[in-house]
Amino acid sequence: MGYCTLEQTSPLNTALHRPMCLNLERSFNHAIVSMRAFLAAWAVLLLLFPYDTLAQSPPPGICNRTNQIQAAILKRLNTDNCNNVTPTQLAGISAIDVTRTGIAKLKEVDFDGLTGLESLNLGYNELSSLPEDLFDDLTNLEVLDLDGNDLSGLPGNLFAGLDSLESLGLEENELASLPNGLFDGLTNLRELDLSFNFFTTGLHQNLFDKLIHLRYLACYDCSLPSIPKGIFDKLTNLERLNLGVNNLRSLDRDLFEELTSLTELRLYYNELSNIHEDQFDGLTRLETLHLGANSLTILHENLFNDLTSMAYVDLFRNRLTSLPDSLFNFKIAPSRLTVSIFDNDIKCFPLSIINNLNIRGLHPLL
Repeated sequence: MGYCTLEQTSPLNTALHRPMCLNLERSFNHAIVSMRAFLAAWAVLLLLFPYDTLAQSPPPGICNRTNQIQAAILKRLNTDNCNNVTPTQLAGISAIDVTRTGIAKLKEVDFDGLTGLESLNLGYNELSSLPEDLFDDLTNLEVLDLDGNDLSGLPGNLFAGLDSLESLGLEENELASLPNGLFDGLTNLRELDLSFNFFTTGLHQNLFDKLIHLRYLACYDCSLPSIPKGIFDKLTNLERLNLGVNNLRSLDRDLFEELTSLTELRLYYNELSNIHEDQFDGLTRLETLHLGANSLTILHENLFNDLTSMAYVDLFRNRLTSLPDSLFNFKIAPSRLTVSIFDNDIKCFPLSIINNLNIRGLHPLL
């Protein structure tokens, strides 16, 4: 294989140059073997990965996305060609609504590049799980609706990075528990609805700690057996709290202590038989209180003392047989108070209560 020429063919010259010729020949042979190995490896790569795949990463357009998501994007862009969608076009989309489109599964890439998306509605589909990185690119998302699916669990980092999110809907799913820290990245969240799930083992004590701007929280009809002490302590901006239709038998004495912005509290249709005398102390902004359909037999005379903004108290369908004379002796009497107290066993009402209220809708008082 090697070629070497000598100017002289004497035995001495031949002996001197033979090692050099052998080295050149060996190097040449090694080069040929290396080239053959390279070409063979390249041929294997071309078989496994066509040229288009190797040359383009990621693939162009949105043709690799879930059909319903792809269709929604194309509709927003007023085009029918999934190959020609550009990153600039994706970034310009502000809203996607795929409600009730029969989505059973989503891909991790479905929302890639949608950095300008502000509203995403995935409600009332057939989703039972979600990829952990699904929402990673949605840094400007403000509204996310996942209501009415079949979600039985959520990845712990699913909402990480969604620090622009203001409204999150998770009601009507099959959730039995929520990972602690699930909401830690949602520092701007204003509304959270967890209603119609099955939290039979309760909620983590620190689940809501980072939701410092939360205004509305609903855990309606969630089969909650209890509420952990301190779970609401960081929600100082919360205005509306719905804990109705659960299995609550008692409440921690200080459960609502830090909710100084609360205006509406719903506790109806539970199994409460007693409420601590100072349960609502400090809730001076509370306007509406629902305690109906529980098992209350007695109310402490100072129970409502701090509720100086109260406009409506719902006590219907309990087991009350009497009311304390000073029950509504507020520190600053409200100008108008409606009390719903039907379906109890109260035979008569103290005159002091009647005189202390601007009666509009007290039932069945007259």
